[in-house]
Amino acid sequence: MKNIKNYPTQPQHVWECFYQLTQTPRPSKKEAQVIKYLTTFAAKENLKYKVDGAKNVIIYVPGTAGKEQNVPVIIQNHVDMVCDKIPEKTFDFEKDPIDIYVQDGWIHANGTTLGADNGFGCAMALAVACDKKIAHPPLELLFTTDEETGLNGALNLDASLLKGRKMINLDTEEWGAIYIGCAGGIDAKLSGKTHQVVTPKNHLSYVLEIKNLKGGHSGLDIHRGRLNAIVVLAQVLWEAQKLDYSIASISGGKAHNIIPRDVICKLTIKKEDYKKFQTICTQILVDLQQNALPEDRDLQINLTQDLDKIKKVLPKKQRDRIVNLLNLFPHGAYNYDWNLLEPLVTSSSNLAIVRLEKNDIFIETSMRFIDPVEVKNVKNKIAGLAANFNLMLEMNEGYPSWKPVHDNKLLDLAKAKFHEIYGEKPSVKAIHAGLECGILKNKLGEMDIISIGPNISGAHSPTERLEIKSASQLWDYLAAILKEL
Repeated sequence: MKNIKNYPTQPQHVWECFYQLTQTPRPSKKEAQVIKYLTTFAAKENLKYKVDGAKNVIIYVPGTAGKEQNVPVIIQNHVDMVCDKIPEKTFDFEKDPIDIYVQDGWIHANGTTLGADNGFGCAMALAVACDKKIAHPPLELLFTTDEETGLNGALNLDASLLKGRKMINLDTEEWGAIYIGCAGGIDAKLSGKTHQVVTPKNHLSYVLEIKNLKGGHSGLDIHRGRLNAIVVLAQVLWEAQKLDYSIASISGGKAHNIIPRDVICKLTIKKEDYKKFQTICTQILVDLQQNALPEDRDLQINLTQDLDKIKKVLPKKQRDRIVNLLNLFPHGAYNYDWNLLEPLVTSSSNLAIVRLEKNDIFIETSMRFIDPVEVKNVKNKIAGLAANFNLMLEMNEGYPSWKPVHDNKLLDLAKAKFHEIYGEKPSVKAIHAGLECGILKNKLGEMDIISIGPNISGAHSPTERLEIKSASQLWDYLAAILKEL
């Protein structure tokens, strides 16, 4: 293992496994290297394992002395990670190991996502398998694939490979909280054709760049009021509509579950209108910085001349079609459950990706819900936009929410153990993010499920970090729960 200053050493197996996972590329849909790591690990530990048709890996760990005949317990995590980086970082997520460092008690990545979501949970499960000091029942360590792009591993799991009636998911990101519910989700993709014409002779070529926003997780952070770079671009283009400009291309957003942090629009502007366009950019920047959250006040709206002359652009009618569409597109949190100690977002949508290139337009958005009825209005709006702007709409069936159940013996045990070890009560809550628990419960039948995790900040962004103290506490907590099962 590489010598990393202040990298934790205890619990030994946990931190060794986590380091190895950071060094193993594991983008969604391209998990071959991490699957090989898991199966090699199982063989080295003389553990049986199976890989199903969706490439999910199940490692079977026998119960320790006196617990051999107990009912198996499932420990579940997903192996893939969100792959995002700062624009200036050169990095290949399919080949390069994550460059990690420790600062102020947290593990960070240098300019990329860390992959603690859900790599640390995977490391915990593997550590249980090889730590001979932990007492536990028979375990079924379930490692699912392709979670971050639609929970596809869980949706296509071969349920016959699992016998457990209790499941501990390690994919939440708040120490001291026990999660017993999560949002479901639906993705929508809109696509269509545009057409281009020769750039007007009196136009000059420019690059309009919106950048330096915080972004974040499209479920956990959607209610925080953070700016969306695509929404900011739409505002600029809308307010400049009276000027003589044309759009050549737009590229913004990284994935359906990331709030966009940056976007680039290549455009041409009539020479006489450049200063007016620049004034609009400056005024919008001032207005947004004055009202933005502190984490978004580094926002930049840069309009610079493009050294490569733009040869073709959208005609005015097509330009206005795209600008109007982006300004009407829904984004944000819509409904809340105010009856909880901490209000819960119950429906939202994230304007996640826009690509305009030559004659093609593509938009992707993700919707989340606790009750699918609450998101019908957003679905209808998106369908209406597709119809009115002559776009093809592909809306998947999505995945179910995990509705909270308080009559849960595993929850009772987890609450009691937390109070016994730490002298306080854990919070019990639901989360506006997509866990695989609802899908797995539908596939495996009635079972007790909880989700626990360490403190992870900035998931789905290059600011992602993992708190060492809470991660180590989670190990002790999980061991105490398993000892009683």
